[in-house]
Amino acid sequence: MKKTLPFLLLFLAGICNAFAAKDIEVSDTFVLLGSSFTYRYVSASESSNSIQFTRNSDNKTTTELLFESFTIEVFKEIFHDSVPGLIPGYDPATQYNDVENKASEIFYGIKARKEFLDDEPVTSTILVKSDTINSLLSLNGSLHYQGPLTGLLVAHKLKDFEIEFEQGTIKNVTLRLVDLTNPNLRNYLIFTNRFPFTISAKFDNESLANMRLYCNNCGGVDNVTRFVTLGSFLILDNKYDNYKEDYSPVDGVTILNPQHPVKELRKEKRSQILEVAGFTDFMGVDEKNPNGLLQIEVSRKINLWNQHFSGATKKKDISSYLDFGKVYPAMPLIKKISEKEGLYKITFLSATELRKAQTKDTINSSARKFLKKDTSSLSPKQWTQLAKDRRYDFDMLIKDNVDSNIKSMDDMPKRQRANLQAYFDRTDSISGVYYIKTQNFSKVYSNFFGSLETKFRFSKIEDNQKNLSYTPDTSAGNPDTLNPLNFYRYQKMSFGVDLNVIKINFTNLKFAINLNMGVNWYKTGLANQASEESRSVDGFTYTLSSGIRFFPDGRWGAGVGYDYLHNTLLGEDFTLAKNRGLFQYKFDGYLKTNATDKVFFRYRLTHQSGNRNNVFAQVQLGYSMDIFSVKSK
Repeated sequence: MKKTLPFLLLFLAGICNAFAAKDIEVSDTFVLLGSSFTYRYVSASESSNSIQFTRNSDNKTTTELLFESFTIEVFKEIFHDSVPGLIPGYDPATQYNDVENKASEIFYGIKARKEFLDDEPVTSTILVKSDTINSLLSLNGSLHYQGPLTGLLVAHKLKDFEIEFEQGTIKNVTLRLVDLTNPNLRNYLIFTNRFPFTISAKFDNESLANMRLYCNNCGGVDNVTRFVTLGSFLILDNKYDNYKEDYSPVDGVTILNPQHPVKELRKEKRSQILEVAGFTDFMGVDEKNPNGLLQIEVSRKINLWNQHFSGATKKKDISSYLDFGKVYPAMPLIKKISEKEGLYKITFLSATELRKAQTKDTINSSARKFLKKDTSSLSPKQWTQLAKDRRYDFDMLIKDNVDSNIKSMDDMPKRQRANLQAYFDRTDSISGVYYIKTQNFSKVYSNFFGSLETKFRFSKIEDNQKNLSYTPDTSAGNPDTLNPLNFYRYQKMSFGVDLNVIKINFTNLKFAINLNMGVNWYKTGLANQASEESRSVDGFTYTLSSGIRFFPDGRWGAGVGYDYLHNTLLGEDFTLAKNRGLFQYKFDGYLKTNATDKVFFRYRLTHQSGNRNNVFAQVQLGYSMDIFSVKSK
C-alpha cells in the first residue's frame, strides 16, 4: 500500500490538472440606442481580461481593452469610455442611464456564461409558446355548477410555469393559469402532472403532446376536472452534440412566466459527472477486524428508460366519448366580448360546416351533461330541468352559427337533426345524459429499468489484516478451500454495475421501493499460512437487492434494504466452501452540507446463508464531495 499511495496521489493530481481552467471566450451581440454591436470578451486568468466592441453596421471597432479585475465597477467604466464613441449623436445628458443599464446587463451575462462555458453545456431549450393557453374539459361531475369551467374549451392567461427536473425526467410540473372569467392574479387555476415524464432520449420531446396536466376540482369546484397537454403550450428543443444520446438536464427547478418565457437547460458540471466519496469503517479500526480504515468510492448513475407509469385505474372522461381531433369545429375561434370583464366565448364554425358532418357521429359536445351520481336518483322535476338545459344548449349551439336561417334544432334538416340527436342519445335515456364516475387519480407510479449505476471502490485495509489467511490443501489436485463470507470481506478493490429493475414511488407516503440486480468484480488478497506467500484472487458477486428509500426533504434522506449476494471465483486454484450465498441487511442515511456535498452514514450486517452466527458488520461514515471544482475566494 505504501508503494501504491504515491501513484494514487499522482493520478488524482493528473485529473485535477485536466480540469484546470483554460482561456474563456464569450461573444454576443446587443442593441443600444438603435445601433447593433458585437463584443468579444477573453479571460486568460482571474487577473487577465480583455474586451473589444464592434459596430455591426460598418464593422468599426474599439481597441482591445485590457483590465485586471472583472468587477461591475471596472466593467461599467470601460463600457462608458469605449462604446459611446461608436454611437452616432450620443448625448450623455439624456442617454447616460441607457448606457449604464446596458453595461450592467452585459456584465452579468458574461459573468453567468463564464461559469457555464465548457462546464455546463446546453442540452436543450424550453419555451412557453404563448401567454394564452387553452384548457379542455375532462370531467364535469358537479350537479350544481354549470359555469365557464364546464366549457369544452376555455382560454386562460399564463401566470407562471414551474418545472422540476430529476434523473432524466420532468418530475413535477405546476402550471398556474389566470381564469379569464375572473381575471385576478390572486385567483388562478393550478394544473399539475400525475407522474414524471421522461425527457432523456432524443425523441422524448415528441411525446409531450400526450402528457396531460390536470386541474382536479378545478377552481375549487368539486368534481370538475380540466386538463392541458404539455405539447399544446411548451416547446422542448434539444441541442445536439457529438457522442451524446442523453439529453436530460441537470437536476433542478425552473420557472417560466410571460416576462421570461424561455430558458436554456444545461447538463451538470463536468466536475460533477463522477461522484467521489471517501469514508472509513469504524469496525475496521480494531486490528482484529479488517475492511477499510480508508475507502474511496467513485460512482456514476446513467439514465436508461425513464418512462413512468401510473397505477390509476382508467376512468372514463369526455375524451373517452369524443375524439377532439374530429370535433367540429376543429379550430374554434376565441373572441373577446368585454375588454373590461375579460370574458371570452367560443364562436363555432358556420352551420354549413356542421352540415358537412351530418354523416358522422362526431359533433360538438358542449351540450352534454356529465353526472357524478346514478341518474335514477334524480326526481322527475330534475329530469325535466336537465332536458330543458340540454335543449337550450342545443339551440345555443345552432344560434352561435352565422347561418341565420337555422335558429334552433327544429330548423335543422331532418337527417342532420336525427344524427345530432342520435349522438346525444347514445347511452342513456333523456337524450344522452352520460353517467361518468368521479376520477380518482393514483398517487403511486412506477418505472422499469430506469437507471444503471457504475461504481469503483478502493479499500485501504489495516496492514496486519489486509490478506485473508488460508491453510493449503495438501491433497494432490484439490483446490484450496475458502470461506465465502471472509473472501467477500477482505476485498481490496471492486468495480460493478447495478441495474434498477423496478422503482415504485408512493408520493403521499414519501418513499420509494426499489428492486435492483447487479454484478461486481472484486480482488481479494490471500496469505498462505504455510509458506507466508501472498497473492490476489479475482471474484464476482451477483446481487439481487431490494430497498425502501425515504425522501422527505432534499437536504437529507434515508433507506433500508435487504440483499442476496452470490460469490464465484476466477481460476481453479481455489473454491468456496458451502457457497449458498450471503445475505446483507443495510441502512443508509445522508445529510447535505451544500448543493453538491454530503455527509453519509452506512451500516451493513452480512451473514452466510444457513449460518447466522458467521457474520460481520460495517459501520461507515464518509463524505461525498465535488473534488474537481474550484471554490471561489
